[in-house]
Amino acid sequence: DYNTNINKYCKQYKCKENITLKHLLTHTSGTTDGNGYLGMEPQIPAKQNLQLNIDIITGKSYSKPLNITEKAGKKFNYSGAGFQVVQQVVEEITGKRLYKLMEQFIFTPLKI
Repeated sequence: DYNTNINKYCKQYKCKENITLKHLLTHTSGTTDGNGYLGMEPQIPAKQNLQLNIDIITGKSYSKPLNITEKAGKKFNYSGAGFQVVQQVVEEITGKRLYKLMEQFIFTPLKI
């Protein structure tokens, strides 16, 4: 549900605030990773797992941790780390990596 606290869906990562997918997708979650999203080197397949995504969100690798800097729903604030949380929700619910889901439901049907 677009308006449900993400903690209902995430078991491996818990947010301290009441943030929804709507907040994350519209960049109104009040979160920031402190430095924008700088990107990263492609990962080798053995490292592509849910733990890597949690390490990115928590700042253990590649970026500063996701921080709550504003009250959710009040202000637009770009957060690449917020989209890492969206990825975590999708991957925990489906049990599949996001790139596999994109391939299955978007790229293959569109033949791209």
